[in-house]
Amino acid sequence: MSNLTEKNFLDIFKGSLKITPRTISIKTLLSDRNLRRIDYKPYYQRNYVWDNIKQTFFIESVLLGTEIPPLILFKSVTNIEVIDGRQRFETLKRFIANDFSLTQKGLLSLPALSKQNFNKLNDEIKEIFWNSNIRVFEFEVIVGIDRNLEDKIKKEIFRRYN
Repeated sequence: MSNLTEKNFLDIFKGSLKITPRTISIKTLLSDRNLRRIDYKPYYQRNYVWDNIKQTFFIESVLLGTEIPPLILFKSVTNIEVIDGRQRFETLKRFIANDFSLTQKGLLSLPALSKQNFNKLNDEIKEIFWNSNIRVFEFEVIVGIDRNLEDKIKKEIFRRYN
């Protein structure tokens, strides 16, 4: 659809774009089913850049129940893309995969967790982590559109959140 007019684009944004706000547990977000469906590094996203201190601070914030920015997702027929929140999503995923250990410098309130990776946490802390909630805004086009137009819409949402 190379001759997409400004009006067509506006019509889709105003009338055919469904936005569903939800709050879900990290356990649900990182379920096997969701991990198979969620593309957290689409081509328009920047690379993963958080260092160990930033990752640790984020995980501590989750454990403390601190309000964190929502993930912005785009749902299509076959998958879900992370439009905004790649660093947060990937940090959660990396943490449960034991890809990093918490560092003293990133722990302002829970210093006893220093040098712990997910597997080393006691069951009570793991349960707090799994049951922590995260807000999600899921965008979805509710009329059939071609891939090029869908891609333009995703990039526009990305641009507006960044």
